[in-house]
Amino acid sequence: MIKKIAPILLLLFFQGCGGKDSSSPQEKDKVQQAVEQAVTQELKMYEGAKRSVEKIEKEAEKQQAEAAAIK
Repeated sequence: MIKKIAPILLLLFFQGCGGKDSSSPQEKDKVQQAVEQAVTQELKMYEGAKRSVEKIEKEAEKQQAEAAAIK
C-alpha cells in the first residue's frame, strides 16, 4: 500500500516545495470565484431538493390523515 501512495506523496511534496507560484492574483481570484459559484449552485440545488422532499412528505401525511379519517 505504501508503494502505491509514495509516488503521490512525492509528487505533492515536490509541487509544494516548488519556488515561485506562477499564478497571478487575478487568476487566483477567478479560481476562487469559480469555486464559490460552484459551491453556491450546489447548495441552492440541495436546498431546492430539500424543500421539494418536505412538500411531498407534507402532502403524503395529509393524504394519510384523510385516508385514516375515511376509514
